[in-house]
Amino acid sequence: MNEQWTPTRLTTTDAMSRRLGIALLVAYAAATLALAIHHEPWRDEADSWLFVNHAPLQELFHWTRYV
Repeated sequence: MNEQWTPTRLTTTDAMSRRLGIALLVAYAAATLALAIHHEPWRDEADSWLFVNHAPLQELFHWTRYV
């Protein structure tokens, strides 16, 4: 207990932690992209998309108050 606490011990200039952070970010982005590409919409998502694709503009704004 002879060591005194200093805030500089909380930070590091070690390059390995930066590489690990970048690797985790890339892995997360790749997993998110893979899931987004293969995502199939559920009914509550598909209803909105189908209505927007086929509805006239006036009906779109009238319909959105109910959804």
